[in-house]
Amino acid sequence: MVNPSDLAEYMVEYGLARNFDIVIARYQNMITYNISVVNGEVASTTINRTNGIGAKLIYKGVNIHTSTNIFSFESVKNRIEEALAKAKAYSRDKFRYVTFYEVESTDISHVVKEDKPFIDYKDELIDDLIALDDEIREYAKIDVPTRIFNIHAFIEEKYIITSEGVKIYSKIPRMLLHYRLVSKAGDKYISRDGFLGGSGGVESIEYESLKSDVKSILDTMYNIAFKAVNIEDGEYNIVIGNELSGLIAHNAVGHAFEADRILGMEGGQLGESYISKNDLNNVIASEEVNVYDDPTLPSLFGYYLYDDDGIQTRRRTLIKDGIISEFLHNRYTASIYGIPSNGSSRAESYIDEPIVRMGVTYLEPGDRRFEELIEEARYGIYIKNVSEWNTDDKGVNQRYVGFEAYLIDGGEIKNPLKYPVIETTSNIVLKNIRALGEDLRLYPLICIKGEPIQRIPVNIGGPHMLITKIRVLRR
Repeated sequence: MVNPSDLAEYMVEYGLARNFDIVIARYQNMITYNISVVNGEVASTTINRTNGIGAKLIYKGVNIHTSTNIFSFESVKNRIEEALAKAKAYSRDKFRYVTFYEVESTDISHVVKEDKPFIDYKDELIDDLIALDDEIREYAKIDVPTRIFNIHAFIEEKYIITSEGVKIYSKIPRMLLHYRLVSKAGDKYISRDGFLGGSGGVESIEYESLKSDVKSILDTMYNIAFKAVNIEDGEYNIVIGNELSGLIAHNAVGHAFEADRILGMEGGQLGESYISKNDLNNVIASEEVNVYDDPTLPSLFGYYLYDDDGIQTRRRTLIKDGIISEFLHNRYTASIYGIPSNGSSRAESYIDEPIVRMGVTYLEPGDRRFEELIEEARYGIYIKNVSEWNTDDKGVNQRYVGFEAYLIDGGEIKNPLKYPVIETTSNIVLKNIRALGEDLRLYPLICIKGEPIQRIPVNIGGPHMLITKIRVLRR
């Protein structure tokens, strides 16, 4: 087989020879290990691999994507010729023309090291999960008949070369642990999903944190089954936990601020945004709110330093002091705005065209202690985390069903509540944020977007927050 990096370089050379203005070639190799531990036993083990070469080509302002998994010069040549024919046809149809900002040439290699390589430590991780399963089964308060731990280890290798002199090699291993616990009390079932992980090896799965989270989940399941009461429908002051503030940052800001969605170019089920192209510098939230997307933060699941357009990424300031500061861009959407890209171009695999994606999206912490947030709420609800959530097509309407939740009365946490449901809009929730805690926790997540669907590793997070006058219903 021909060296993939040689083929990527040939794709650039041949594309230029065929009069393409810009060529961005990307060799992408993904190996995924999947292990399921179900009720204390290893239920399945699989290994998947996808590798090939994709390219973004610009011909007289027309953007074309092509790909191949046949590692030969002839296959690359054929893909370029097919792309050229499409570009010429689109040009005649007055397709949207773009002009990319120039980028500086660079030649860099970036490899994330594993302190505990998955291959060497997977058996130890499995043993830890089986031991944790034993502890769950011995939990005396409530029966937990279904206990699932799914281990996903990804090794993503890329070589990006562009006609502008950019050469980037990267290798990022990532770990994700998804777990699902289902308890039973009488004829009622209560379920909860959780995620841990990051970039690196098995050290990304913090076992003590996992044990603490599981213990909290089991206690909450018991409370829901035997102690929790329903809330009366109405408007409440609510204090929310890190997970829910992260989901709000992801849904109400992150997706809504993706430029392809704003421009109506994404396609698929969620192809638009409630934000318009002209909303930059408009007030969207209370002045306490700052939201960032920063994939340069090390060791996180959504970490990366260069995007799939060959652009060095950075921290993106989405909201500053409640005001819209910038949107997420790849080179294509940035060209429409007449600005440089901020490095938000990502693709799941070589066959996919890179589109605008988040990396690590979070609400910036404030200076309040958790106790201060509860005291300031006076009477309301504390929702630590959620059991389910969804948004509408444009990201306007938000719905979150609380999992661990409590009544706040007299500025103190009281009895547990049963599945309080937040029904609100992005505008209301962002403008009604009154105070932010000093804590910050980030969670790994697989973000789904596009048509066809692309799954991308990201992080969400934020601090505890106080939000006033939010509609809450009983489920």
